[in-house]
Amino acid sequence: MVVVIKWAMVRRIEMVMVMVVAIMVVMVVVILVVMVVVILVVMVVAIPVVMVVVIMVVIVVVILVVMVVMIIMVMNMLMEILIMEVMMM
Repeated sequence: MVVVIKWAMVRRIEMVMVMVVAIMVVMVVVILVVMVVVILVVMVVAIPVVMVVVIMVVIVVVILVVMVVMIIMVMNMLMEILIMEVMMM
């Protein structure tokens, strides 16, 4: 019985880790795409450099905030799972 619980716990944690990795990868891809798009727009429209820097900073800050929120959510999930597993025992 204990072995089953342990295995289930490991599986859940694995799933969560995979989710976290997937989220990170998606974030990185999004960042890269946004950077490229911004650069292309700058090339075409020739916006002042200051504006570009401001936009970049805003985008980076937003992405960082989203990352932190995701990490906090994942941590909460992990804690809940661990608490559940402990209760089961």
